Formats: sequence, structure tokens, C-alpha cells
Amino acid sequence: MRIAVIGSGASGLTATWLLQPNFDVTCFEASTEIGGNVQSRTIQIGGESLKVQLGPTYLLPKDYTAFFEILSILKVPTEKISMQLSVLDEEGGAPFASPSLRPLRLGLLSNMTTAKDLIHLRTILAESLKLIKRSDSSTTWRDFVTSLDVPKEFIANVATPIASAFFGLSYQDVGDVSASFGLLYMALCLPTLTNGIQFGRGVVGGTHRWIEVLGSKIKTGTVHLDCEVYRIKPVSGDKVLVEHSQGQEVFDRVVVSAQPWIAAEIVDDEELKKVLRQFPSFPAEIAIHQEPLVNAGKNNRSHAMVVAGKDSAQLSTYAGSAGGEKIYRSWITSGPKFPEPILANHFYRHLLPLPAIVNAQKQIRTLNRKGSIYFAGAWTHDLDSHEAAVRSGIGAARALGANNHLLSELGDPKSRYGFGTTRF
Repeated sequence: MRIAVIGSGASGLTATWLLQPNFDVTCFEASTEIGGNVQSRTIQIGGESLKVQLGPTYLLPKDYTAFFEILSILKVPTEKISMQLSVLDEEGGAPFASPSLRPLRLGLLSNMTTAKDLIHLRTILAESLKLIKRSDSSTTWRDFVTSLDVPKEFIANVATPIASAFFGLSYQDVGDVSASFGLLYMALCLPTLTNGIQFGRGVVGGTHRWIEVLGSKIKTGTVHLDCEVYRIKPVSGDKVLVEHSQGQEVFDRVVVSAQPWIAAEIVDDEELKKVLRQFPSFPAEIAIHQEPLVNAGKNNRSHAMVVAGKDSAQLSTYAGSAGGEKIYRSWITSGPKFPEPILANHFYRHLLPLPAIVNAQKQIRTLNRKGSIYFAGAWTHDLDSHEAAVRSGIGAARALGANNHLLSELGDPKSRYGFGTTRF
């Protein structure tokens, strides 16, 4: 069976890797490099270079179970990373700063206001998990925080800026986001009796490193870079025509792992287009820069910093150092600060996680069971996460009948609260 995979992001590359032992599989990538949004930029300062990752940094082993199983198979090493977070105002003051989970670093708790704020944050995260457990995606962030027994000042000065920064949205726009998505990643870090304290881990050398290793494992399959797909059209005999910049080919099955709004432009089928157009998105930008967004005091600085302005907030993380200078990466889509100079940047579109997309995802699952075109990728199945991405690649391979030692080795990784799960 000939299978085409559209897109070489985490989901598309995972599907290609798992399909190649059983089928004749070809992956088409419009860019000149694999990885989708899991990219990196190399900057030069003072005669030294630094490779800065643009993909996700914080990966939780007890929730990203399929992803970490793949890393184990690929023998890609990981390392523990700092999970400390500060919420800063535009002058560098810290309305909120979490304590480090490292031993003997609990000094910030000496301030009783901070201790109370930690309790408020824990309350919000625990209530977020309740939404997830009962699969409530219809409650918006605005309605959710209004119902909580938490001081309004904390909501306005801490909780909403964190949600705003995580999505790159204004305070007004983040109010419409599904509350179960708002602080999901932080909620998953809550200690439990069965899981204890969960420490985040990162891929040694940057998240893009695992994509590079996975790409090297595509041996019998083919990956065409710089090959844009213009049209995907079902044709007679349950086949699919794929027109691309190097010609056109007919395949038995096609796995589309491109973003939904891109897929809507290339899929030549009105029923599929109608569903794919239900996924709203907005333009986003990540900037790599040398000067911090704000000059914060030593006790207020963290690995991750949320800079809260009047109308929106932005997330800035420490990316490393080069030439004796500290380097940061920041989401500057919607935020009070604009770093200068920008050393490198990345433009893309991000899903707007409104409650309505859950219905669109259900329709995608129905369509995946009907035709010769399958849809993978985190945004067509779950919230934007590496776990959902790789699980959708695994799901596509199994739905197409792949049966090999790699899939046997992966097994059926567990998922807490249904996080990252995909259904074909």
C-alpha cells in the first residue's frame, strides 16, 4: 500500500517512522527542514554560538508517556530542568514568584503573602483538573475564574496573566478560551499521593534534537523537503491524488499532519474543508533576544517569567548564554514589551483553543473512520502538546494497519485524565 504523509512535524514524522516497515510511505514537507514548529535558531555572540530551541521546553514524564517511550526507543537523553515561575510587572517587581523545587531553595515562602498566593494558585489548578476529569471543555476561562473562591486581585494580577502569556493572547481574548486548557500544564504538575512531585525534563541539546534523531531513522520511507503540496483530492477506486511542487502522484491512503487551516486550503473535498475551517488560529511570533524584557531583582528572576502589562502578558524563558551574555526567548505576539534588538525570530500560527474546537475534533474522528484521508497532529485531536502529536502519529499508523516491532515496543502508554489521547 502506498501512503503519503503531509507534514514532517512531530506527528507526521512519527507516522512516517512507524509506517515505513510495513508500507511504501512518502512524507512531503514544504519547508527545507523537518520538525514543523520544533525548530531551532543558532545565534553568534562574542565569537560563541548558541543553538536556541523554539519548540516546547517543559516535558512531564508522567503525562508525556508515549513521547518519553519514543525517546527511550531512540536513545535520546533527557535532563531535569528548572520549573520555577515568576509573574513580573513592567518595572520588574514580582506580584508572584513560585519557590524552586530544588532542596533548600524555599526562601520565597518566608513572605506570608507569597505563601497565601501559592495556596490560591493550587486552588485554581485543582479546580482546573476537575474540569479535565469530567471532560468539561465548554466552561470558558472568564466563567471559570468568576466561580472560584479566590481573591479577585490574585486572579487579575497572577492567574489571568499566566493564562494570557501561555497562549499569547490579551486578557480579553483569553477569557473566551476553554478553562480546561488555560493552566493545564501547570495543573498536571500538582503533587499527588500516587505520583508524588513531578519534575519537568527537557531533551539534552534542545527539543529539536529528538526530531533530528527521528529523521535519521527514516530509512525505507522517503522524506521530500522543500516540496509543497498544492492539492489532495479523493479519486476513483478509493485512491487519493496528491499534487505537489515536483509533480503529482496517486496514493492508497494519505495522512495529513499539517495544521488544520493549511489542510483546509489543500484538501479538495467540501465536507472535509467545512470541518477544518472550524479550527480558529491567530498569528504568533517567538523572538530570541539578549536583553531581558524587564530588569527584575535577583529574587524575582526565574527560568520562566511572565511579564504582565495592562492589557496582556507575555512569557519569556532563559535560553542559555553565549559570549558571556544571557539569551532569552519570548513570545511577543501580544504583550507589553518588545525586545530590541531581536537576534532571531519565528513566525507561525497558533490554535485558538475555544470550546467549539472540541466538536470539530469529534468530527475529525468520524471522518478518519470513513475515507482514505486521515488527519493527525496535536490540534486535530487534543490541545497543542508533544504528547498529543506523537500519539496521533501512532494512532494513524495503527489505523492504517501497521504492525511491526516498533509499535509492539511502544505498547499502549497510560494517560492521566485523558491528556494527549487520540482516537482514530
